[in-house]
Order: sequence, then structure tokens, then C-alpha cells
Amino acid sequence: MQLNFLNEPSVFHNLQHRYSKDLIYCKAGPLLISVNPLKDLQIYENDIVTAYRLKLLDIPHVYATVNTAHSEMMKDGLNQSIILSGESGAGKTEVAKHAIEYLTSLTGGDTGLQRKINHSSCILEAFGNAQTSMNDNASRYGKLTELHFTSTGKICCSRVQTFFLEKSRVVQQANGERSFHIFYQLCAGATQSLKARLSLNAASFYKYLNKSDSVRIPGAEDERRFHTLVEALEIVGICKEDQESVFSLVAAVLWLGNITFTEGNNGQVEVVADDAISTVSRLLECSTHDLIAALSTPNIQADSESKLTVEQALASRDALASYIYVSLFEWLVEEINRSFEAGKGHTGSTISVLDIFGFETYSKNSFEQLCINYANERLQQHYNRHLLKLLQEEFEMEGIDFNKVHFQDNQDCLNLFEKNPRGLFSLLDEESNSAKASDMTFSNNLKQHLSGNSCYRSEQGGNFSVRHYAGEVTYNKDGFLTKNRDSLHRKSIQLLASCSCHLPQLFASKLLQQYDSSRKFDCLNQNVGTQFKGQIFKLIQQLESSAPHFILCIRPNSKQLPDVFEKEFASRQLRCHGILEVVRMHRCGYPTRMTHQEFVSRFGILLGDIDNVSQDPLSKASAILQQHRIPPTSYQVGYTRLFFRTGQVDQLELIKNKALDGALDAQKLSQTQYTCRQFISLKIGVITLQSFIRGENARREYSFLRKLSSKELLSIKTLQGNQKTVQLQSAIRGCLARQQFIQMQSAQRLGDEMAFSPKVFARETPKGLPQENTVVSPSNMQDIRVQLVKAEATLGQKEEENAALRQQLQQLQSKWSGHEAKMRIMEDAWQQQMTSLQASLAAAKNSLAADNTPAEPRRFMVSPSPLSDSEDTMSMGNQTGASSPRPCFGSIPESHTGQEANGKSAPLGHLAKEFEQRKQIFDEEAKSLGSHNNPEQQLRQLKLRFAQWKKDYKVRLREAKAKLRKQGHADMERSHRKWWGKKHRKQPTS
Repeated sequence: MQLNFLNEPSVFHNLQHRYSKDLIYCKAGPLLISVNPLKDLQIYENDIVTAYRLKLLDIPHVYATVNTAHSEMMKDGLNQSIILSGESGAGKTEVAKHAIEYLTSLTGGDTGLQRKINHSSCILEAFGNAQTSMNDNASRYGKLTELHFTSTGKICCSRVQTFFLEKSRVVQQANGERSFHIFYQLCAGATQSLKARLSLNAASFYKYLNKSDSVRIPGAEDERRFHTLVEALEIVGICKEDQESVFSLVAAVLWLGNITFTEGNNGQVEVVADDAISTVSRLLECSTHDLIAALSTPNIQADSESKLTVEQALASRDALASYIYVSLFEWLVEEINRSFEAGKGHTGSTISVLDIFGFETYSKNSFEQLCINYANERLQQHYNRHLLKLLQEEFEMEGIDFNKVHFQDNQDCLNLFEKNPRGLFSLLDEESNSAKASDMTFSNNLKQHLSGNSCYRSEQGGNFSVRHYAGEVTYNKDGFLTKNRDSLHRKSIQLLASCSCHLPQLFASKLLQQYDSSRKFDCLNQNVGTQFKGQIFKLIQQLESSAPHFILCIRPNSKQLPDVFEKEFASRQLRCHGILEVVRMHRCGYPTRMTHQEFVSRFGILLGDIDNVSQDPLSKASAILQQHRIPPTSYQVGYTRLFFRTGQVDQLELIKNKALDGALDAQKLSQTQYTCRQFISLKIGVITLQSFIRGENARREYSFLRKLSSKELLSIKTLQGNQKTVQLQSAIRGCLARQQFIQMQSAQRLGDEMAFSPKVFARETPKGLPQENTVVSPSNMQDIRVQLVKAEATLGQKEEENAALRQQLQQLQSKWSGHEAKMRIMEDAWQQQMTSLQASLAAAKNSLAADNTPAEPRRFMVSPSPLSDSEDTMSMGNQTGASSPRPCFGSIPESHTGQEANGKSAPLGHLAKEFEQRKQIFDEEAKSLGSHNNPEQQLRQLKLRFAQWKKDYKVRLREAKAKLRKQGHADMERSHRKWWGKKHRKQPTS
């Protein structure tokens, strides 16, 4: 929504209007504003995630900010940071969680790593979040999540950094607040067996938890969240044994709070021997005697043993409990980083998400609130620097005309904390290192050295107030020095080192390393304030090396109620973060800037004619802007940079994308045409090669056929004709057999129907004639079945004949292949001989007969043998049907020739002689078929003459037989009948 009037009421009305419609996100220039809805909204579902991932939605949302960060990382290769700021209870933790979840789904990569990253927040929330008066799920630590990406934009590893866990919450809480969630979740959700092993009771049983009147949060479901925590621990990779050790230490911290002390007759503090002391020693796996000694024995000072008071013993107990819990939290963070492969090398960029404790102010503020508010001051300075200060300073340096925007700078407040040697943290360290210092001396020291700072004000009773960017906060001086020292006695360290459990031993070994390096034997003064200031300083340095993206979270009301928007409460947050100034700067300024060379490198493709353009980057940049008619009011040219108003660079990006799309289309068309030309050329080449090969094969075949004799050529053609004839006959016989089989099947079905139906079939008769009923008799049915059996037998016989014919055809084809192979071998041998003969022509004159030798083998190879002729004749005879006459050109039967030789019958001898003469004539005519122009026609005429002679010859044989009967030659008649039968069987007629 574009505001017509830029003022506080207009901005406030816009936020309230959108909040009433559950539109919790809006943009204020480069800043994303998120108003905590304090209820569940359906704006983080899978369909919303998909829409933003596919760039289908671009309305203000945390997903849109993440998309911008990821796109800039991939485009520029720079590290990115997403910084969330706002008061406690403004919803920073939830927004950060959704940002990380969307990042893991956006980039893909290792799905196992994505699950670990998403479930790690559950572990850190359980051990690091607590209920406060401002927030039911307040982060009591700062967290920076680094996501490392490969050069292709996929997550390869991650790392979590934590800052300043509020350890004092372990042992005490304000009224209406709770300790860390894990204590209540463990007491509510542990199984019965786990409760028995840890000796767990209800949360209200433990003194560390029942000091406030808030034990359960309505709707918090501690039991369910404990089961979710156990699942998250398994996903991160913490084994069952380590989980048991973690829960044992948590239970030991609770039982430590139930240990009580009494003062003996000699004034020495004694530990009450009850269930608490024995349970703690069992959970820590240490000796009960060592535990009592660590809690009740003072440190040795000046070779004399001092006595502890009950208050000091309680403080020592609380310090041990706090240290165990903080060390356990740090160990969990290390295990999470180990599962994230945080030490794995990477070459890509990073996106960091900062979720740090929000600004806090309570009725009683102590050392923890001071550190938290200092961290927020530092982040606010980073916020002002990048959104307001740096941009205006750059405008001035580059000579850009702009309307200067004034904003509230918090540098004086930062000087109050950080100035050396008289800053607040320096004075606190000085007092903490002094044995005679107290909280009152510390307060007086602050009043003496900081009264000149406008952000400091001394209060009655030694308290002091600091004017922060979000308002003035009064701090109670009590406990400042003790919390800053964070001392742990040497005996407590020795106690942890003596435990059988590996985790306390690990915690003690880290302290002993610091102990050896510091060479202090009384206690370890860690100076928490100085360490925290150093951590924040390193954090800001890391953020400065990245491109920031700010998300401001607003708390809508002070009562944590949904759908309630308090005007003054929300307006105060908008004012302290300078929302109006940011919007004004964004509207009248030039938020996008880049160097001349960067602009030319990014949009140089838009420069058309460069002949008349100077080669320096400024001239090229100016030419690009003029060619595309960019209005001069939408940009300004600085000494080294170009400055653009909002949306102008996006317009240039659209122009560039269109140009790139056009170039891509042209490249596709050119590539398509080139590929088509290549294909056509290749196709022509293939066709030419095929034509050449076919021509070469045809020439070789023609050369071979020219060298064959007419008889050999006839044999080849006859064989080819026989093959085609066989194929045609096979097809015809198959068709006839199928038709016959179909007819028999129909007859069989009809017969079956008649057999199963005893009814009489009626036939229609013409009018006036009587009706007749025809009944198929059993004898007719039997005849039909006999015919069917005969037809099936005939069909089987035909199939056997077809198989025999196919076998003969295969034999002929194999012989023909053999002849061709031999012919090729002889042709090669002839070529070799011809070569040798041409080389030695002079020496070959005396042996002319050698010139004819190559041709003889070829005729021998290709000429058909008499066996082949007989096989061909038999094949032709077998191809005919059973009813057609079959010609036979074999020799005369022995019985016939014997009769003629003995001279027993003159007519028969005459007929036999005639048979031999005719046979010789037909053989000669068959051999001369190859010399005719149409041998097939000549063959048909020869067959016709043979059939006529055979018919006449049979008539004369019958006449000779009749004459013999008349003469009464009975014996010759029997001999003749015997001869006739043999001849008839050997020479079947066609």
C-alpha cells in the first residue's frame, strides 16, 4: 500500500488496518515490519511456501525477504544476513524459525541436514527459552544461525553461535515467570521408568521451580513437547546414552536446589543428609562425601581455613547448579554443530539469521537486563548505520543532491557502555577484581565517572538509570558484582572432575584449562560483562561483512492478547526504531547504488552502437541510460557511483532480460538452421554412398553373369523360378487348407448342436404344402464325424508335404550359397593368377594353355550336376497335386528292357524303342531351352507336346495289350501285367 501522507498517524493506521485483516507483514522501504499476531495463522503452509519459491507471490512476507537475500547471494556472491530486532514478545523467534525453514526448503541439497537444522530449534528452545512477564516463550540467549551454501546455491553445512545464556534463571525467577522449559517438560513428559531412574517428582516439588506462582503455561503442553524434544535429539544424532546423561544432569540441577544447610555448634555449615544429597550424588555419579565437602568446605586462604555462612553455602550450591546447566547447554550446541558438519570446508557464501533477545524493561532490572539492552543498542546502531547514516554520508561524498533526513543517533549511549577506561563495563570489571568492592562502591564509582554522559542518571539507593534508544530503564545495583564475577570454587571443579559420568568430567576439564592459564587457586573470575561485550563486538564485525536485510518485529499490545492493537504501545516501538525516517529516506533518496564499472558490467549488454562512445565506464553508463530513455529524475550520477530511485534498477533488469531472451531466441533459430543444413548434407551423402554401393554391387553381379554359360544361367533362373513357385503354391495350399478347416469346424459345431438338442428342426415350406419335420439320424451324424476325421488327416498330410517342401527349399538355398562362395573364391584366385601372368608375360609365351585355366574351375563350380538336375525334377514332380499327372524323364524300367532283349514280344519291343527315341528327343529339346529368347514359353510348349505324346502312347499300349490277349499268350500276359505295374509305380503320370 502506498501512503498518500507520510506521517505517524498514517503509518499507524496502515499497520492497524492490515493487522485487523491478519496481514501481519508490510514493507517500509527496505525494512520488513512484522506485527506479532499472537495466534496461529495459515500463512506458512506448503502452498504458500511453493508460491514464494516459484516467485508466484511477491507481497510482503518473511519468505519474500529470504528470496531477496538468496537471490543477491547467488548474483553478487556476497554473504547475506537477516537481522531481527524488536522488544521481547514481538515474535522474533517464530519469524526466525520460519525464515530458516523456508531457506532449507528453497535451496534443496541434503535432506538429512535440512531435518537436523529444522529440529535443532526445538532443542535450543527447550534449554534456552523461558516464560517471562512479557513473553511465554522468551529467548534467554542470543542465537546466530549460519547457513553455508555451495556455488550452486545448495546448503552444505550450518553452524549455530549462542550468546549470554541467562544462567541466573536456573536458580531464581521473578514472580509470574518460569525457569527454562526443559525442567517442566522433563517432569511432565518423562516415562515412568525414566522418572524412577531420575527420582523425578512434580515440578512444584523442587525449590528452584516453586519460587514463583507460575508452574504451568496454559496450552503449553509440556508433556507433548518433551516427546518432540526426544525425537529432535535423535534426529540431530545424540544417542540414547547421551540423552540419558543429559536428563540426569537436568534432574541433578533440580535436586541441587533441594539441598539444605544448617549451622553446627562450632559455627560450621553442615549439609542436611536427606534424599536430596544422595540423589544428586547418584545422578552425578560422584561420592556423597566429595559432594558434601564441595558444598560446605570453604576455600583455603592464607594457610588458614575460614568458615562458610549458610548464605555463602547456598551461593556456592547455586553457582554449581548454574554452571552445570550452562555447560550442558554449551555442550548441546557443540553437538548440534557437529551434526551440522560445521567444520566442513565450503567455498560458497553464507546467509546468517540473527535471533537475539529483545529489549527488556521490568519493575526490577538487574545485570542480565543491562547486558541484553546493551546488545540491542549495538544492533540499533548497526540498523541506523545501514538504513540512514551510511547512505547520507555517501550522498555527501559523491556530491548527490538530496534532502537530509535527521534521526536519533544512539552513539552517546554506546559510549556510556564502551568508553575506555571510564565506561560502564570497564568500571564494572575494575570493581569486580577488587576484593573490598561492593555493590554500593560500584554505584558510587559510576556516579563519579559517568555523570557527564547525557544517557546516565543516578537514582536513590545506589540505583541508576540509562536512557536507551527504546526508553529509559532503571537498574538495581544489587548482585552486579557477583553476577559479573561468576566465580566457581576450586572444590566444585574437583568434584566435577571426580564424577564417573563423562559429561561432568568434560565440563571440569575445560575449567581446569582456564584454571591453569590464569594461575589462580581461589576462584575463576570470568568477568562476564567484558566477555559479553567482546562477543557482541565480534558479532557486529561479522554482520558488517555481509549485506543486511532487516526485519522489525512489533509487539501489538502489552497483555499478549490476539486481535488487540494498542495505539500508544505500538507507536512507541515505531518511533524508537525510526520507521518514519527510514520510509522518508527511502522515498526521497536513492536506496540503490553501484559503481560505474559495476553498472557497465551488469547492463553493458544494453549498449548498442559503441563506435561513438568513449571506453571509460562513466561514458558507457551514461550512453546506456540515454539510449533507453531513463528519466534523469530517477537517477543521479556521482563521482564514482550511480544512484537510482526505487524500482529503476528493476526496470533495467526487465529490459536486459528481454534483450537476453531475444538473443537466446536468435541463437536457437541459428542453431536450428545450422543443424538442418548439417542433416540435409549428411542425408545427401548417405544417399550418394548407398547409390554407389548398389551400383558397384550391380556391376559385379553383371560381370559375374556375363561370364556364366547359357546352361548355368538357365539353371539359376530355373532355381529362382522354382523358389517363387514353391512360395506361391504354399500360400495357395495354406489358404485352401484354412478354408477347408473352417468349413469342417462349422460342420462339427452344427453336428454338436444337433446331438445335444433332441428337438426337431422345422423348415419353411411354400403355402399350400404340408410341413415336414426333418430329423438328423445317428447314421448321418456318424458320417459327418468320419468326414471330419478324414479332413483332419488330409490336413496333417498337407502340412507334412509343406514341411518336406520347405526342407528341400532350404537344401537348395544352402547349395546355391555354397556355389556362390566357391565362385567368389575361384574369382579371387583368377584375379591373382591374372596379376602374376601380366607381371611375367614374356615368360608365359611358351605355356598358352595356362590362360584358359581360370575359366574351367568357374564352370565346374557353377554348372549343375546330374544329381542337381534329378533333384530339381523330383522337386517339380512333388510340387504337383495328387490328381495331376507328373512327368518323368528317368530310364526305362528293367522289366521292360529285359522283355525287349529276349525278343518275346514284337509290339512291345517296338513301343520300347519308340520310348527311348522320344526320351532322347525331349532331353535334347530341354537342354536347348537356354538358347531361346523366351525359355519359359518354350518349356510350356515342350510340356504340352510331352502330354500329347504320353496320351497317344498310352492308347497304343492298351491296343498292344489287347492283341496279346487275343493271341492267348497267358504267360506273357502275366509278365506284361507285372511289368506294367512296376512301370506305373516308378513313372506316375502327371
